[in-house]
Amino acid sequence: MRGSSQADHARTITLIVLALAALHLLRFRELAWAVDDAWISFRIARTWLETGLLTYDASRPPVEGMSNLLWTLLSVSWIAALPSVDPIVPARLLGGGLHLAAVALGCRLAARVAARRGGSPAVAAAVCGALLATSGTLAYYALSGLETPLWAFLFVAAVDRLERALHGEARPEIGGLLLGLLAATRPEGVLIGGLLVGAALARPETRRLGLRAAVPYVVLVGLMEVFRLVYYGDLVPNTFHAKPPAAGDGLTYLGGWLLFGGGAAFVASIPALRGPAVVLGATAGVLAAGAAWSGGDWMPGFRRLTVPTLALALLAGVGAAGGRRYARAAAGLAVACTLLVAARGEDSARFNHALLAELGARAAATPGLEEVALLDIGRFGWAYPGRVYDLAGLTDAHIARMPGKHAEKSWDEGYFRERSPGLLLIRTETPITDPLLQQPVIGRPSRPMLLSVLDNGGYTYAGSVTFAEGKYGMLFRRDDLILPEALWGPPPRKSFRQLLIEASGSG
Repeated sequence: MRGSSQADHARTITLIVLALAALHLLRFRELAWAVDDAWISFRIARTWLETGLLTYDASRPPVEGMSNLLWTLLSVSWIAALPSVDPIVPARLLGGGLHLAAVALGCRLAARVAARRGGSPAVAAAVCGALLATSGTLAYYALSGLETPLWAFLFVAAVDRLERALHGEARPEIGGLLLGLLAATRPEGVLIGGLLVGAALARPETRRLGLRAAVPYVVLVGLMEVFRLVYYGDLVPNTFHAKPPAAGDGLTYLGGWLLFGGGAAFVASIPALRGPAVVLGATAGVLAAGAAWSGGDWMPGFRRLTVPTLALALLAGVGAAGGRRYARAAAGLAVACTLLVAARGEDSARFNHALLAELGARAAATPGLEEVALLDIGRFGWAYPGRVYDLAGLTDAHIARMPGKHAEKSWDEGYFRERSPGLLLIRTETPITDPLLQQPVIGRPSRPMLLSVLDNGGYTYAGSVTFAEGKYGMLFRRDDLILPEALWGPPPRKSFRQLLIEASGSG
């Protein structure tokens, strides 16, 4: 009777946690919380629908300019079915549903493992659910339009299925299939599947289970890598080259995660680290180290540490269920930390998609404009169907392989002049006015492009624009391109060089 009562309590707690998680999603209900990069995948999906080429720019050799192959392929379905609807709308609806499913499944998994160990399933569900539901990072990215909620759901579903397979309650082949889909969702999934399947193969008592799980996993990963090699000429996405390792930045990123919840969640998980759970803890550690080695992430929150966050939430729930006071105290501290991050707004950021969409529409309506150079290529590129010179190199194999960190690649003047984009959108941190009120602060990677224009000519200053709050920009048109005043306004009275000269003189 006591076990039945505990199970009932766990189910009730799961429902309460789901309600809290849904309420947390409402915090990001406005479209401004969607991430600009989401539209990169949507444009690739639309290009495939229109041309049969799975790439961002159909006029150039195919490039795997996204790191979320499965999510991009899934987005083809709603783009095809709803051509007049912005693809971010169904993406956010699906993302929110996947997030809630992952929270519910995580609670159920933690409760079941705790019950197998003689702990309290109600406590396990409460701790795991609280950590997941209060995570602003998970809630934010659930509605970002990115692949993160699919990635989270597939990870929890794979671990759930493999745990059940260990006890003869499920077929391990399904777990292997889910791991294969995880690998197709993000490149790190290949490593996760290798670790979980490899651990099962290494132990004689689970070797048969590991072999059965390995077959669908290896087949799916093998097919994906053959496709990549044949179609793109590479075994990894182009983003792997565009974002080379930067351990210094990554350690700062990892340190922030440990400070704001990850460290306390690890302490809470320590009592659970025995038996198969050790493999889950080791997987979290390897993924955390990989995120640090690779440089972390420029986006807000801790998106790259989604899997460690999920794994530690599961383990913390099981650890706290055993009755250890320090584990429950650490779990409470971890929840408090995630709430603090949310209160300070460090888990999210707004994007002004309307301005980027408007710029894209104006570029699309400009006669003779075939290529635009800029940094924010997501929403702009969805509205502007022409060629895009991607300054960050995410969708450009040549720029991605140039030396330098992400968005700080070496400048190739010959390549830029060969491409010769008709319009340059140069982002600045200060507004461009006449007269200049301060020396302009030019962000990377726009600075080398501006220096190229000032030193080598070929382009004319055509005015200023606003990308978002606190993010301004300048227009430079190729000398032979005319920008209609009805779209871009009257040309400025002075060149940008003259504005700089006057500002220097007045200073």
